Amino acid sequence: MGGGYRPYSAWSYQNNARVHAQSLYTYGRTVDKCDPATVREHVAEVKKNVAAAKKEVAALGDEAAKKADVKQHVDAMTKHYDEVEKMCKMIESSLDDNDVVCDCCKTIDDELAKAEGEHKKMLDTLGVHLPSPISEDPAAGEKK
Repeated sequence: MGGGYRPYSAWSYQNNARVHAQSLYTYGRTVDKCDPATVREHVAEVKKNVAAAKKEVAALGDEAAKKADVKQHVDAMTKHYDEVEKMCKMIESSLDDNDVVCDCCKTIDDELAKAEGEHKKMLDTLGVHLPSPISEDPAAGEKK
């Protein structure tokens, strides 16, 4: 891949960010008060994983992205990641004023889902297939 882009790493970071966003949203829907430290931890993980995913996608490079006809997907993913980062800042800035995580966590997950969709389209264009769930058979999928 161009520039050292690692598709499975980008996919992993994307999924990790989404799991943390979903955790935040679930807390907001199921508890009256959410510990601010818990919120900060999940927001930090969303931010860390989004930054890592952005870095991986950027490693593809504009020239390679144009050549592979995937630049529109890279641009769309970046836009969704930027929106997630804005939402995280909003949560952090309002955390001291609120005890409950709001529906913006749903928006974060929605943006990450859109980024995931663009990433899958890009990987399809590049001919990269995402890994299947790990089998319970430890010998399954071994190199031969």
